[in-house]
This record gives sequence, structure tokens and C-alpha cells, in this order.
Amino acid sequence: MCVDENGKRLDQLTHQQDHDPDIRAYLDANPPTEEELALVKRGPNGKFMKGSKFPASWKKTSDIAQARKRKLKDKVYQELRDAINNDDEKETFYSEFLKKYMDAALKNTSGPEASFMAKTILSETILDDLDTNADKGARNDTDFMQFKLLKVSFDKQRDVLLDTYVRRKYIIAGRRAGKSINAARVLLYASSTPDFHAYYINLTFRNAMDQMYDEVLKVAKDCDIKIIKSSQSSGDIILENGSQIHLRGNATVAEQEKFRGFKAGLVIVDEAQSQRGLKPLIEEIIEPMLMDYEGSMLVLQGTPPRVPDTYFEKLYREYRDHPKPDAKSYNWNMLSNPFIPNVDKELDLICERKGVTRDDPIIQREYLGVVGAYDVEARMFNQVATYDGIIPESFFEQPIEVVIGVDYGFNDYNSVIGMVFRKDTGKAYVFYEDKFNKATVTEIITSVRKAVDQGKGLLMKNPKNRLDDLGIYCDTNEKSISYEMIQTYNLPAYNAWKYDKNMALSQLKVDMQKAQILVPKDGVVEDETKRILYKRDKETDAILDEIDDNVFHPDALMALLYASRQYYFVMGSDVGGEGKNVN
Repeated sequence: MCVDENGKRLDQLTHQQDHDPDIRAYLDANPPTEEELALVKRGPNGKFMKGSKFPASWKKTSDIAQARKRKLKDKVYQELRDAINNDDEKETFYSEFLKKYMDAALKNTSGPEASFMAKTILSETILDDLDTNADKGARNDTDFMQFKLLKVSFDKQRDVLLDTYVRRKYIIAGRRAGKSINAARVLLYASSTPDFHAYYINLTFRNAMDQMYDEVLKVAKDCDIKIIKSSQSSGDIILENGSQIHLRGNATVAEQEKFRGFKAGLVIVDEAQSQRGLKPLIEEIIEPMLMDYEGSMLVLQGTPPRVPDTYFEKLYREYRDHPKPDAKSYNWNMLSNPFIPNVDKELDLICERKGVTRDDPIIQREYLGVVGAYDVEARMFNQVATYDGIIPESFFEQPIEVVIGVDYGFNDYNSVIGMVFRKDTGKAYVFYEDKFNKATVTEIITSVRKAVDQGKGLLMKNPKNRLDDLGIYCDTNEKSISYEMIQTYNLPAYNAWKYDKNMALSQLKVDMQKAQILVPKDGVVEDETKRILYKRDKETDAILDEIDDNVFHPDALMALLYASRQYYFVMGSDVGGEGKNVN
């Protein structure tokens, strides 16, 4: 067989042409041009290569025929491309030839014209390649991908997608308002830009996967956006255009630290009303991630907070009341969602199941997206007894004891609380409060030493007191810090008693409300008591006897709880427990 310049085998039709006397006569009458000769394969000696089954005298004309056929095929393919792209409406020799030849091929599908077309064009899978390339081009076209995402969104969702100039978006919407699917669309909308990186952060990695993994894949499938790789173990989704979507959690400091050093053009923080350490997460972790992309975007979204004074609500209110070109707040609810059939009837059924009306704070907040409809009913503390920060001198007329509680913080804040109490009456005052974010060991111990110094000053008010009537009762999740207090600073540190936590919290609540234990007015403990809520059952909304850490995690109250366990032990209460040696 003859071989072309790329070493590819030619089809059987070539052999028929090589033996065709008409072709040979034509070539004899029309000598090859220099351009055609340059296309012909030559051997190491510069001569035309000989075929094993054809006479050498024919070889030159055969190779020239192949060169002309290759040149013609290139012109034919170009005509096809031009026709598809509609680049040129002018008739050419090749377009006229194609029309006539195709007409002949279609009229006689078993004739030589049809055979030639099938072997020289269709055998090259040109139609499949054209379809594949067209599909791939459409999928990878940014505008086309964004159009398909906008097409399936309703007006409130489209506002979020189309406000591309807004770089900070704060979304508060009720349940069933379409927040999750909108987040999936925002992720894919931004990722329509090739080689883009987008992050979605929920309370935990498991929550992120449950909320967003299947949602992103479904939206991508519905909008014909091709995913080439997805992993449930890593939470990573990779699009055909090279963009990547990363699903992550924010349950611990360690999870937060994993974000450092990565770049992102978009970060969505979901359940923002319940995110612990949201302010440092944004300022210390996310903002640096967004610096590498021009026009990068941060989206915070969630339901209305159950408690006042959250950082999320502060941002939302600021840009709701004073929107800026690059920062804006959004609010809608299930009544805005056209994909819920008979939505008013559905809301009435929800109210009926819960035994409430639409005016109930639960409905207002959770379903109608009303900001400020706080969950007063689920508050752990309705009020606490406070004092102006000056303990009466009469308090020190009888022996006292000092207990200091230390909470190392689960995610963000550390806290040190000092409490002094009279052994005869059990009357107690919180005399030292400190709450600080992600401090070093040295900073934590410095705060503890300040509390110790102030506590010793109180003990010295009555000569009957002993300076060793003072103990430090620490959280047990960082025993190394407690151990350093003992070994390096000779401080009386112990592991706090942590059993029967809910029972002890209930007793502490009672004593803080009836003024058995007083806290400084407008101090950190009082501030926390305004935001601590009990959990609600997910199905019934019934209040449970357990603090909802996802709404607000108290740090100062936990430090006070650790101190109070020793206090109750000294006072002989059932909720007390003696601190243990650090080991």
C-alpha cells in the first residue's frame, strides 16, 4: 500500500485510483507542481518511495495523485468548517463540487460517490468529532453555562447570580426558600470561568456534604455542565473546564487552619447565623484566600439568627440599611419560591402541625425569614442578678474562698473567670472576667495569673483567710497548658469536675437568677447569658434541656461552670465535684 507523509495507511479507494488509466492519463497531461511535489513522501536518498505491489514507473504519478487528494481533502474540510460557522456565503469551486457530489451520493447510496464519501470523510468520524467539539465548546463557554443556570432560577435567586459587581453578599432567607440550590448555582455560576476555585463552608464537613454535594452534581447534570471528577471523601468536585469546587467544614480550629495558603475566587459560608468564630474566620482566614482573584466574592447565607447581636446579623443589617456598590444584603422566604405548589396552603399546614399561627416567632423567623424574631422562649437565662463591680466590704467579714475557672475554647475563644464566695452563706460574686480569641499559651497563663493576683488580694481582706484557699479549675481538653501552670508557674491548677453537666448548669442558672451568684453588670458573662439558647427538636421544635452550641457557644459561662463545680462541692451540693490533679 502507498503511505502518506504522516505514515498513515490509505484506504482501498487509493489503490483503485492508482490503477485507473484515466487518472494516469490526466497526470501525464498535467505535470505536478512544486507545491504538490513537496507534499510527496520521499526516501532517505531524496527519491520517491517505491511501493511493493505497484510498478516503479507508476509510483511517481501515484504519489502525486495522493498529494493532490490530500490537498483537496483539506479544502473540503475547510468548506465544511466555513459552512458550519457561516463565515463566507460566497460560492467556491469546492462548495459547488461538494453540492453536486453529495446530491449524487444521496440519490444512489450504493454508488461510487456514496462509497467515496463514506470512506474518505465518514471513516474519519468527522461528524462525531464536530458534534463532540461543538458540545464541548458549548459546555465550556462561560456565557452559555451562566445562561443555563439563570434560566432555572427564580427572580430572587437571579438577583444574587446577576449582581456580579457585588463582592460581599449577605443572604438571610427562611426554610424552603431555595437557599441550598441557589448556593449550588452560585458555585457553578462562578466556576463557569475556567480554572476557578470556589469553596463552600458549612458547620461541619458532614453537613457540607449532606447539604451541597448531591445538589451541585444535580444542578450540573440538569444544566449540562460536565463534571469530570467528584470525591465524597475529600469533598472536591472538578469541572471539565478545570474549575474546582471544594466542600468543607468549620467545626474546629484545625479545620479552619486547613484553609490557610489556598486561593479562592468565591467562598460561601452557609449557616452563617450559627458559625462559631465567624468574625475571625472571615478576617483571618477567608479574606486572605480571596486576595489572589480579581473580583473575588464572599457570600454569607443562613436563616434569621435565633439570638440577637450575632456578627452575621450585624453585617446583614449594615448593608441592608446602607447598601454599597460592592456589598449588599438579600432577604426572601418560601412565599417567593415558585417551585413550591400552593405555597400559602403549605405554610398553613406547617402552622397547623406546630400548633401556632403565622405570627409565632418560629414561623416568622424560620419560614418567613423575618430578622429580629428571636427565640425568646428557648433562652436559657431570662435574667441574671448583676452588681456594679464593687463587692461590699461587709462580704469579707467572714471567711471566703476563691475559685477560678478556665475554658480553653473549643473553636475560637478562651475565657478566665474568677469567683469569690462566703463559706457560711454561699453568697458569691464574679470578680474577674476575661475572654479572648485564639491566644497563645503565654497569654492564657498571663490572664490566669492576673485572676490569681486579684483573688489573693480579696483573701487578704480578712486575716482568717488562707492564701491557699484558692484553686484554678481548668477545662480538660488542653491538659498540657494546665500542666505548664503547675510546673513553670507553681499555680494551683486542677482538672475541673465535668460530670452531669446539664444538671450543674440548671443549678447555676437558678442561683444566678435569684442573686445567690452575682455577675458584673454589662460584663462578658451577662452578655453571654442573653445569647445562650436551648436546642429545639428538629421535627417538633420542642425545647430540649441542652445548650445549642450551634447557635451560640458560651465560653465565659463554661469557665464559670468549672469554677462553680468546686464551689458547690465546698458547699455540699449534689451538683458539686472536686477538681482532680492534672496528669
